[in-house]
Amino acid sequence: MCAWHNDLHSLPKELARESEVFNLVFVLQKEYNISLEEAVKRLVKEHDECITEYVELENSPPDFGVHQKM
Repeated sequence: MCAWHNDLHSLPKELARESEVFNLVFVLQKEYNISLEEAVKRLVKEHDECITEYVELENSPPDFGVHQKM
């Protein structure tokens, strides 16, 4: 989740660089042969799905029996 978030927010800065950069947006763009705009949309979708899954897991922890209160 952190990598998705970080790469989305650092994209404008990295687009301005002349040197080679590593960003998950570029990875998605190359992997799926899609436009930069589509890669950003895909990254946001992946990020949001990860956040949703995390929140669902956080809101429904397993039963730890006698240790549940701790």
